[in-house]
Amino acid sequence: MKTEILNTRRTLFLVAVLALLLGPISGARGQGPGKNILIVVADDVGTDKIVCYGKYTPTGNSQIPRMNPRTPRIDDLATHGVLFENAWSSPVCSPARACLQTGRYGFRTGIGWVIDYGDDSVELSPDAETILPEALDAAGSGYQHALIGKWHLSTDIANGGSGLCGPTKSGYGYFEGTMENVLDYYHWWEISCDSSGQKPTTKEKSEKYVTSVQGISAYEWIESQHAYDPSLPWFCVLNFNAPHEDVSGWPAPPKDLHTYGDLKSASDVTRYLATLEALDTVLGKLLVAIGDLYGGQWYETTTVIFVGDNGTPDSVLDPAYPQGHGKGTAYQGAVHVPLIVAGFGVDSSLRGTTEDEIVHMVDLYSTALALAGVSVSDLGLSVDSKSLVPCLSAGSLVLYAIPSSSVMSPTIYTELFRTNGSPDVSPTRAIRNNRYKLIRYYDGNGVLLISEDELYDLVDDPYEETNILLGSPTQEETDNWDDLAKAMGDLLSSK
Repeated sequence: MKTEILNTRRTLFLVAVLALLLGPISGARGQGPGKNILIVVADDVGTDKIVCYGKYTPTGNSQIPRMNPRTPRIDDLATHGVLFENAWSSPVCSPARACLQTGRYGFRTGIGWVIDYGDDSVELSPDAETILPEALDAAGSGYQHALIGKWHLSTDIANGGSGLCGPTKSGYGYFEGTMENVLDYYHWWEISCDSSGQKPTTKEKSEKYVTSVQGISAYEWIESQHAYDPSLPWFCVLNFNAPHEDVSGWPAPPKDLHTYGDLKSASDVTRYLATLEALDTVLGKLLVAIGDLYGGQWYETTTVIFVGDNGTPDSVLDPAYPQGHGKGTAYQGAVHVPLIVAGFGVDSSLRGTTEDEIVHMVDLYSTALALAGVSVSDLGLSVDSKSLVPCLSAGSLVLYAIPSSSVMSPTIYTELFRTNGSPDVSPTRAIRNNRYKLIRYYDGNGVLLISEDELYDLVDDPYEETNILLGSPTQEETDNWDDLAKAMGDLLSSK
């Protein structure tokens, strides 16, 4: 429920019923209710690293490294939108991006671990899946589309993959960025592909700071759309490589992009935070530039969705989390990510509010389409994704949900399996409802190791320090264990 508007007049109830019966709002062709749509993905950022989430440990303790994040522009997004308190993603990069692009969980797409472009043979199949831009085109939405930054869903042509133009072969009209992580923030290969999608139009070595280049690339593409026809809407996914480390760690960003001072002898934590603040600065400049381009403020023409692809790496995870609970696990430090939807597509009465519904990265697929005036059901797509637009609209039944229920979905799910294409080989799976979370482990043959089940109460134990099943569970806790196990089984059998 939206915590700041619980006393909204119940006359909105009838509006909500009509909205649910009629489905997503349908705008004129090329003029969806979200108008321009910008999805911004930050790499390796959990809720502990975004100031407006308030989940970082202050630095009053001299034994704790300097861990205060500085994210004023991301925080400003929350003042113009809805902050989702309980958003999940995948434990690592590629599965999260596959969820976003397909609206389907990894056990369906076959992507459960990081894709190695040069060595792997399994990629996100552009033939088997309906990627976001393909859905926009199939619906005749009129949206122009591009992906800027890190893709991380394709493999080399030599291994039977889509190659360097994987994004455009997956439907994007334009791509400029990287296939995977950069080895050096200041020396990296930049690729661009147009809608022909067969060979890169450019592949060149850049010696400019990667975050700055990606922000500029996004603006240049947006500017080109405006120059062609400012009345036509656009859809852009901006996947920053930052603040993921490169092979040397976190090199110091340009001094004008952060406020952490001299980083020569700084800790990894401080360098990580400076890299995140550099992203924040570049994003702020991009949003100002979009506003100037359209002669106003960015939120008057554009819906921005900001999300972390997965949680924070263990080496820089906030000390409130137990060691070993960071990226690459099924714990909250790895899967609890920031999600803010702001701007044009958010009802003005809801801007600056917090949403408690449990939601998932996978939901951004249907959300983006709904903001573009496209209905998933009308396209006949089978997805796990649920549109978050009801959470952005004043006339929503979500307003009247009691704290122990969930209108969007009764459960959300995440997983990891280290052999892409083989979701039943040693997977780790997790599922949660509004209060409890179950983690399950399996052996190499996909056999459940039930004695290793872990159950957590995320209300009383948000950092997962006490596995309930190692003690004496109450009847309520046992019932939730059973319910979550059944819900996971039902989901997995639905494939």
